[in-house]
Amino acid sequence: MTTVTLLIVFHVAKQRETGINQTLRRTIDELNAQIVELSNRSTGTDRSAVPQGPSRELLRLRSEVTLLRKRQDELLRQLAIATNTTAVEPAKPASDDTKWVNDVLQSDYTRQGVAAGTLRGKLLRRESTNVSPAELVLQQELLKRDLNRTLERSPSDFAAFQTSFIQGVLNLSDEEKLRDIRDLIRRTYEQAVAEGLDVASKPATAAEEWVERRFALDRAATAELQRRLTPQERMLFDRAFLGVMGVDLGGVGVDKSNYPKRFFGEP
Repeated sequence: MTTVTLLIVFHVAKQRETGINQTLRRTIDELNAQIVELSNRSTGTDRSAVPQGPSRELLRLRSEVTLLRKRQDELLRQLAIATNTTAVEPAKPASDDTKWVNDVLQSDYTRQGVAAGTLRGKLLRRESTNVSPAELVLQQELLKRDLNRTLERSPSDFAAFQTSFIQGVLNLSDEEKLRDIRDLIRRTYEQAVAEGLDVASKPATAAEEWVERRFALDRAATAELQRRLTPQERMLFDRAFLGVMGVDLGGVGVDKSNYPKRFFGEP
């Protein structure tokens, strides 16, 4: 194949890639506008409270927002991958990237949480061009670890990961606030383990009562955490997290059976 032919192939591939990226960005922007609109329409209802007969409209809005966020997260991941891909051959993590992923996975839960939260924050803020292949690899490796099951049995470990995760997403730097959040999450999981409300203790059958008790604990802790955040921080927190309990790496890894169906607007 001649040099001219190669240049033509590269140019056509590059145009196709640019078109795909532009389409993804437009779709993501449209989804973000829909999410903001639906969230605004549901304001006035305290999401931190346990619903006591919520209206059909509110349930529908919650369900739509949840589905839109999940789709938006998936499109953001696709865009991040596309942005870090050449027109001819997919980019592969460099040796330094691989070393970084392994170093993070072998480090303490605080560092793992910050790394995961930083990626989550970038995707939420639509900073896909700043996402590295290594960060996406790390996300997949953390998903394989089933953190909800492995971490929830240890309140201190879960608090270390979840606090750092929240810190990375919200870009928090207030040490006093971070200490308060860590203590809150640790206390929540100490109660969860004591009452058998951690994921590892979930009954194999007839788990409805377990789900309701865990949800009540989660709502109370989530409301307490939200009161510690500024309005801007809370807005991003509400977009990124279903609550304090459970690890949500970005629309993936969430077991909806751990929440009442009404929370997602399901009958």
